[in-house]
Parts: sequence; C-alpha cells; structure tokens
Amino acid sequence: MDMGFASLNGKKGYGTLMLKLALEKAKDLGITTALITCDDDNYGSAKVMENNGFVLQDKITNIKNGHTIITRRYTKEL
Repeated sequence: MDMGFASLNGKKGYGTLMLKLALEKAKDLGITTALITCDDDNYGSAKVMENNGFVLQDKITNIKNGHTIITRRYTKEL
C-alpha cells in the first residue's frame, strides 16, 4: 500500500484514518503482523504510523539511484 496526499490535505487526520481502515481490512484477511516503512525524514508518515500503534523496529540504510537513504521500519501485531 502506498499513501500520498496533496499538501493542502496534510495534518487533517486523513492518513491516520486511511491506515486504520487498511489495518482493519488486513486483520479481516487473516494478516497477523504488519510491517510498514517510510523514509527517515518523512515525519508525517512516521506520525501516522505511530498514531496507529506501530512501534519503530529499526532503521536500515538503502542505496537508491546512487543515493543513501535511511528507512524506518515499523511493526504492529494485528
């Protein structure tokens, strides 16, 4: 799943609600653990995950198009 918003829709709780609904659907489908990621500097996405009860598992380093990117990995039991 990938979520994106226009900046004019930021900080209205839409991302938190969308993720909450997606997690409910995942649970209905029998998924028991969720792993979700975002770039380390994407504070809005990190907040959405934390608002939905995700816990930061770790941060990993990736190389994408020749650039080093740090990725936050969050997990949650459903």
